[in-house]
Amino acid sequence: MKRIVENGIRTEKGRLFPFAVLAVIALLFALPLFSFPVFATQCLTDVSTSTSASRATTGTSVSITVTTTGSSCTVSTLSLVSTPSLTVNDPADGQYSGFSAGTAKAFTVTAGTSGTYTYYARGTTSDGSVDSTSTILEFISPSDLTVTATPSSASVTTGQTFSLTININNPQTSDVTTSYTVNLPSGLTRNAGDPLTSSGTTISASSTKTLSITVAHTASACFTGTKTVTFDLGDSSSAASMTVTGNSSCTSSSSSSSSTGSGSSSGSGSITTKKMYSTNKATITIPVIQGGATESIDLDATETNVRKIEITVKGIARTIEVIVERASLPSGTPAGPGNVYHYISISKNNLSDENINAAKLEFRVEKSWITGNKIDENTISLQRYTTQWDKMATEKLSDDGTYVYYRATLPGFSVFAISGEKTAEGAAEQAQQAAQQNVTENATGGVQLPSNVLDMILWLVVIAVVIGGGYYVYKNFIEKKPYSYGKK
Repeated sequence: MKRIVENGIRTEKGRLFPFAVLAVIALLFALPLFSFPVFATQCLTDVSTSTSASRATTGTSVSITVTTTGSSCTVSTLSLVSTPSLTVNDPADGQYSGFSAGTAKAFTVTAGTSGTYTYYARGTTSDGSVDSTSTILEFISPSDLTVTATPSSASVTTGQTFSLTININNPQTSDVTTSYTVNLPSGLTRNAGDPLTSSGTTISASSTKTLSITVAHTASACFTGTKTVTFDLGDSSSAASMTVTGNSSCTSSSSSSSSTGSGSSSGSGSITTKKMYSTNKATITIPVIQGGATESIDLDATETNVRKIEITVKGIARTIEVIVERASLPSGTPAGPGNVYHYISISKNNLSDENINAAKLEFRVEKSWITGNKIDENTISLQRYTTQWDKMATEKLSDDGTYVYYRATLPGFSVFAISGEKTAEGAAEQAQQAAQQNVTENATGGVQLPSNVLDMILWLVVIAVVIGGGYYVYKNFIEKKPYSYGKK
């Protein structure tokens, strides 16, 4: 390759020099026009978190709200990273995916072991990931709180009531949030007062939280002997208890004479309604409902989110079994309208649709789901599916800060959906996401390419154009012109 300059002709090195200079200059001018994938700009500018509580008992759910900030930015995944690991109960798969930045998402977490947990939220886009600031969440054992039930024992006959007071004392120097459940055995029901269950109530530092509940000996469910009422705190079963003594005897006359006390006239004598619970399921066995009477059953809403069911029959019905189940959508059934919180299936045995005069269902919806998904709580209703989805008459009953409670009137039982409509802000955000998705799909023929892949393609095109252009200039202008070094 080495050649001596003769007769005004440059060396090979000299022949290549002008072309190399031209190529470098062209690249320097073209570089600012494109984004090379390594230096891709992150569209997600910030991820922040806030919690419903900074300190809770083990077994109690804590809501962590994560807010993402960005301009025209799609968050591919949003997840929580914690040490030690927290249990994420909602969303079910542990993360959110495919939404526009600027949306707040709620995570419901629990822990089974007391201790200090450090967590942060991570938002991922096609340009990489952004983490929030690390935050500490502390879980303590329910045994660190003191629980007492007053009275420790009571005697009550059918149709009568008594007052139950439960004191939860927090001797700690910081506030603590805890869940609780009052377990009433068959024959006893809540008549008034505080809810039997709460997923989160805050007890201030060095103070006592008092729950007052009026409990009735159900007129249609006479019992003798003693029964035990237990109180669960967080994941601690029977943190407190009391005994209740019923009738000295249960005869048909004694039961029927006091049956008007509960608004139910089942006249079941000494045979009582039974309730059994399993995962996401409650099974109710009713011995008898007299014609024209209404049977009202209070339920523990933990498994199904259903807290009460009422059935009014036209004619006498015996040995009735009602199964309430929080279930997935049955195969072949179209998705429920609106934004679905849960699907509920209610089936029955020994009770025909024709014999049901009316039915009512009381259910609850987590406040964190409502706010996290920007749902208008006044639009939440129960939808029933037979051959199509039909909206049931639904009324809002109360709001305890953790749950919102509703009651729906039903013509019969089948598959139901608890659903609601977005707020104006939520609807606008949903429409924006759909529009952005359509634009992306139309621009890429239905296939969404990551931005760094598009940058790579543009970069390769620039390189090809620069090299091709430089080669053209060299062949047509530089190679044909002789150069001379040292001579003229």
